[in-house]
Amino acid sequence: MNQLEGERSSGSGSPELAGADPTERYKSFCAVVIDTGTSHTRSGLAGDEKPRSVVPSQVGVPRQQDEAGDGDSDSILTHGVVTDWDGLEMLWHRVFYRELAVCPEELAVLVTDAPLSPAANREKVAELLFESFGVPAMLVLPRSLLVAYSYGRTSGLVVGSGAGTSYVAPILDGSAEPRDGVMAWDPTALSPLPANSHRANLKQGRAPAD
Repeated sequence: MNQLEGERSSGSGSPELAGADPTERYKSFCAVVIDTGTSHTRSGLAGDEKPRSVVPSQVGVPRQQDEAGDGDSDSILTHGVVTDWDGLEMLWHRVFYRELAVCPEELAVLVTDAPLSPAANREKVAELLFESFGVPAMLVLPRSLLVAYSYGRTSGLVVGSGAGTSYVAPILDGSAEPRDGVMAWDPTALSPLPANSHRANLKQGRAPAD
């Protein structure tokens, strides 16, 4: 029985894992950290001072399959939120096996989450990591919260600016909720993203509109 199967069966009362403490099992795992932004994806191992890999968050399209006929690469995110899941799987395959040269079945994975990412996207990330890469454990945390932690803070106001979205997010006592408090805008347009429509999309589990 592999670790992934063990975790799934433990929820149904598997006697093999009945007395096991999940926290103790996970302590032996080395963790990969993946931060996928609109422009670039940064990845490395937990505890490293800087990313081991920085690659474009793009997937190339063969010229013969490209409708435009130019074989261009397209970003897999819109305003920092994943919209191309097949592309994300290909990108992370490159990150695991080529950039970091690790075996995901033997590692825990921490993935950063964009401020406007809907709950449905976090569920898809878990599905992708467990089913496509067979990771034994994973966690998705808001990027703004991890920024605060990196400065040794559990409360504060985090300001971030990337290629697809800039944002201001409040952090209170180690929590990035509620997400209604997040202010975000498109840096290329220098104007706020429509707050009402984005909040409606988040509540319905949809990605932000263009």
